[in-house]
Amino acid sequence: MCSERQTARHYPALLRDRGIQGLVRLRVKVDPEWRAAEVVIAGGSGWRLLDEAARRVAESCPYTPARRGDQRLASWIEYPVRFALQAAPLQ
Repeated sequence: MCSERQTARHYPALLRDRGIQGLVRLRVKVDPEWRAAEVVIAGGSGWRLLDEAARRVAESCPYTPARRGDQRLASWIEYPVRFALQAAPLQ
């Protein structure tokens, strides 16, 4: 999954400047070549610009494909992309 830095890079300036934050849940089909082959918004933020930015985040990140022995396989993963004005505290 992507780093907070990658997410911050895609944070829409218009929403960030207005103090708008949000969480987008994504389902990503990871292909055997470490890329996002398909991205589905599993749970939107309520802000179209944040949802579109989350899709761009997912498409720009490298992934580790699933494996069966030495063979890489396509698989689906699900994870949240959080657009926040400050980093979440470590737990």
